[in-house]
Amino acid sequence: AEAAGLRGAQEEVIIGNRRILAGGDIVVGIDDRPIGEWNDLHAYLELHTQVGDQVTLHLLREGQDMRLELDVAERPR
Repeated sequence: AEAAGLRGAQEEVIIGNRRILAGGDIVVGIDDRPIGEWNDLHAYLELHTQVGDQVTLHLLREGQDMRLELDVAERPR
């Protein structure tokens, strides 16, 4: 993901007694389909793509809408 240009969480915050990663890109869609949670993204990739396909991620970066085209690669172990 990082090599494709996605930005991960940049800081750790504590809410109650839980540590949560914050900041970074928020993926809200893939190929014009909404993403509500991680399982939506994972299911789409498993069911509708294969290694080498190109997808378009719709994301929020620092509050701004952004689209990022990237190639599907094999998932790291």
